[in-house]
Amino acid sequence: MDDKAFAELMESIREAGEIKRGLRKPERVFEFASPMKPEYDFSQGKRGAVTPLPPGKSRITIPLDEEVLEWFRDQVEEAGGGNYQTLINQVLLDYVRNQPGQAPQEDM
Repeated sequence: MDDKAFAELMESIREAGEIKRGLRKPERVFEFASPMKPEYDFSQGKRGAVTPLPPGKSRITIPLDEEVLEWFRDQVEEAGGGNYQTLINQVLLDYVRNQPGQAPQEDM
């Protein structure tokens, strides 16, 4: 980054800080095509996930190491796309189904 670009960046950061602290007004104000309503009706709203899960699936939150997530994401990318979560599920399912004494099952 040259000196001029760096100076412009620093000035932009200073301006943002001054605006945030109320020391300066922004030079431009964005206007939205349709203004917000003063009140919204959420009486028919529903909590939870937007898309329902297929039968036999559960939604969970599980902490995984970044290294693990990175590996699965890379595998999906190298394969040309897909969903890394589906791949994680498939690997776990294959592992469970290949345990001694586990009867083979059809995919869900």
